[in-house]
Amino acid sequence: MEKALIICNGSTEPAKFLRAQAKNNFVLCADGGANIAAAAGVTPDAVIGDMDSVTAKTRTKFKKIPWLKIRNQNNTDFEKALDFVKKSDIKKAVIVCAAGGRLDFTLSNLLATARYLPYFDIVFKSRAWEIYPINKTKKFSCRAGTRVSLLPLAACAGVSLSGLEYALKNKNLTPADTLTLSNRAVNNNFEVRIKKGLMLVYIEV
Repeated sequence: MEKALIICNGSTEPAKFLRAQAKNNFVLCADGGANIAAAAGVTPDAVIGDMDSVTAKTRTKFKKIPWLKIRNQNNTDFEKALDFVKKSDIKKAVIVCAAGGRLDFTLSNLLATARYLPYFDIVFKSRAWEIYPINKTKKFSCRAGTRVSLLPLAACAGVSLSGLEYALKNKNLTPADTLTLSNRAVNNNFEVRIKKGLMLVYIEV
């Protein structure tokens, strides 16, 4: 399977959206994400975590699927799911229900992806936005006029933007910079070039 859908235990999304994301993908629930999957009518291929958030009803509903219980308390259930993907042949992870609820967990989920970028592509999705953590040049597709923001998570060198209303060329950015907030796509695609660093690319959908 080329792509995995990781369902986390944050704010839920509409069932229709979750079923569309799950179609033809390996579905991996991070602990309580299994409750969200059950409510949406999505059957996971596996559930991973320490299993402290899964309800008895969900356990019964998914009793025939693999339950990968990992008691390690030194990482989150989301990181356990990312570790699983890293050990597989999966090339892209689509992550849903990772935001909302506790702000500290939302921020942790976004930051945790940094060390996995060398192994597979990652995108966080909701019905309203997509967020891509990147550490190298990447092209994106979207509708013309779409709002796009770039948020540096580390010092970024040689950042260039094309296809956006406000272009940049070989700019160095720090996490304190707000220069790249609230841009707009001028066509149906744009490119972010980055020589070194880590940033989030936020795209409204």
